[in-house]
Amino acid sequence: MFKPTVALALSALSLALAACSGGAVPGAPAVSTLATPTPRPAPQSLEKPTYTVQRGLVADELKLSGRVSATLDEDVFFTQDGFVKTIFVKRTDVVTKGTLLAELDLGTLPNELRQAEVSLETAQLAIDRAAAQNKFAVQKAELDVADARARLADLSRPPQANDVEAARLAVQQAQLGLQDVRNGASAAKTQAELAVKQAANEVRTAQEAYARTVELIGGTPGTSEEGRELEQAQRAVDDAQTDLQKAQVDYDLARQNEATAVQDAEGKIKEATIALQKLQAGPEKADVAEAQRAIRRAQVALEEAQAGGNGNPEDEKQVEQAKLTVENTRARIEAGRIYAPFDGQIAEVSVRPGESAEAYKPIINIINPTDKDLVIDGTLTSDLQKIGVGQQVNIVFSRYPSEPISGTIEKLPTSLTSTSSSVDADPAIHVGFPLGDRKLDVGDIAQVVLRLEQKPNALWLPPQAVRSFDNRRFVVVQDGTRQRRVDVKVGIVTLDRIEIIEGIKEGDVVIGQ
Repeated sequence: MFKPTVALALSALSLALAACSGGAVPGAPAVSTLATPTPRPAPQSLEKPTYTVQRGLVADELKLSGRVSATLDEDVFFTQDGFVKTIFVKRTDVVTKGTLLAELDLGTLPNELRQAEVSLETAQLAIDRAAAQNKFAVQKAELDVADARARLADLSRPPQANDVEAARLAVQQAQLGLQDVRNGASAAKTQAELAVKQAANEVRTAQEAYARTVELIGGTPGTSEEGRELEQAQRAVDDAQTDLQKAQVDYDLARQNEATAVQDAEGKIKEATIALQKLQAGPEKADVAEAQRAIRRAQVALEEAQAGGNGNPEDEKQVEQAKLTVENTRARIEAGRIYAPFDGQIAEVSVRPGESAEAYKPIINIINPTDKDLVIDGTLTSDLQKIGVGQQVNIVFSRYPSEPISGTIEKLPTSLTSTSSSVDADPAIHVGFPLGDRKLDVGDIAQVVLRLEQKPNALWLPPQAVRSFDNRRFVVVQDGTRQRRVDVKVGIVTLDRIEIIEGIKEGDVVIGQ
């Protein structure tokens, strides 16, 4: 049944061969016979590199780029919106902690603050004055209580032998004093009396002399000499009478002094005697009761004075209101001011006077270049997962390319928070390092190498020798003239070395890709 088909196929094949062999087709021009092509040798395949399995250090390192930064680096800002009135600093200025850096236009706030402070001072002065007065009142009341208690203690105490003897001696001394007064006063009076008698005799003598002078000149002086004699005689009489009057006054005074002195001395004897009698008799009940009442009165006065120390509630209320006004006004003023948070240097100023400033938007950057660290920005999240605080790193500064030093990861990036105290995230890694004698400026570049993992005596091959397919890794081992595929288990993978854990051995030759 397949014969017709086969015959047709053979016929078609014969026609095709005839056409290819140059057989003439009726009606077609003749075609010359084609020359046989010269055979070319097949190109030799490129020789692939080979690698020998070796032992050595395989280290997984993370290389990052950092810049020198000040450890103290802070952006400062206003905490309220406003227009900048004054910028007190410029870039590179050195400032100390608390220095006023910038200020908004505060309007009438300074005057309002002064008025509030005056009101507070006035209210506080009233309280202080009342407190001082009360303090004195309390002290006086305390002294009164102490005096009253001492008085009662004296009354309640039985007489002591020494006190009684002292009282007796006081009586005796008073009596002796009276005797001395009488003796002394009497002597003074006697002397004054004698002076009176002597002065009286002098008066009589002067009068007699005057009478004789008058008798001699016959009553009326005839010459100037007689006049002088009469005048002298009269003057002598006058002087004698004056002396007599003075002596009489002294005598009267001596008598009075004697009486007064004797009276005083007798009074002292009486007082000493009464004191002795009271001491011997003991306190009277009425005196004790009065002393007790005096203590209670003093205690009541003390309690009243102490209660007055609480002050006038209305005055205290005014002080509290004034304090609140001052605090609020100061807070509004401070919200429009920026101070240096630490000793340092101004690194950047981003506004000028007259420009508007937004609350919490940084306008000044201040640094302290004394202490420095390395800042690494833009690290991939996958790399950050391999880094931890305290890890050691190797640092090469561009300024000192041949002097690598060791450093330590001190801080990892922090995320943005919603509190006003942390308005900016810190996306950088901070690396500490010993500065030593190196002269570094903020902004200097450095390469940081972080060794994540290492094996000092591991089998390894370059990445070009290890192949992968369908989630498996293998190598092509040159075994004499033969090649064979061997699956391998890898460990640390770096850009230039791959650790071989199992599958091949040291010295094996592997064909690269």
